[in-house]
Amino acid sequence: LIILDPIMDDRMIGEISLQNVPFVLIDRAVPNQHVNTIMIDDFSGARNMTRHLIQQDYKNILFITGNMQSYDARERLRGYQEALQESRLTQKKELIIESNFTREDVLPKIAKYVEKNLLPDAIFCSNDEMALGVYQYLTENGYKIPDDVALAGFDGIDTAEFLGITTSKIPMRDMGAAATRLLVDQLAKGKNGENAPHVQSQKIMLQTELLIRKSTLNPKKLA
Repeated sequence: LIILDPIMDDRMIGEISLQNVPFVLIDRAVPNQHVNTIMIDDFSGARNMTRHLIQQDYKNILFITGNMQSYDARERLRGYQEALQESRLTQKKELIIESNFTREDVLPKIAKYVEKNLLPDAIFCSNDEMALGVYQYLTENGYKIPDDVALAGFDGIDTAEFLGITTSKIPMRDMGAAATRLLVDQLAKGKNGENAPHVQSQKIMLQTELLIRKSTLNPKKLA
């Protein structure tokens, strides 16, 4: 099994590990369990993105999280908060909105936020799908990106590139290849008589790539 499920609970993972079936987790941390995992450094990716926004002189940065049951969402929020702390910027509760990684969920939430608050300097979404929802809302309501507000996402999907949205690219191909290598290694050890759940586990951490595009380039700095 290769399992990609960021909200699968630890109990279920523990049950799978008892079935003597070789498996690899993708992008899911499991404390106190010996399992093979391929991780994305979500924390560093979000911290680097927030640092970029701060370097562009954006101070009030609205952060839209994914489902907080997800490991990805928690780590990306932590990276955002760490970058603010590094720059000694005040962390404001009103600058954090929880969504669920979907365009449909984020649309009414960003609409409600803008109706009740001043437009922030920048909006950082925990994934590109939500960034597309925010892009849709802003453009349909006459806001210009980045003149009125900067916009950034996370994942590196093709549509973000087409629209010129800054994002943090996840190495999907590398994740799949690394997971397959770990799984094949488990299978080989099983054939050699080793009990798969008890072989030494490995954790591989892959880095994201910051792709800076026009959506976050501050026009005031370029002038």
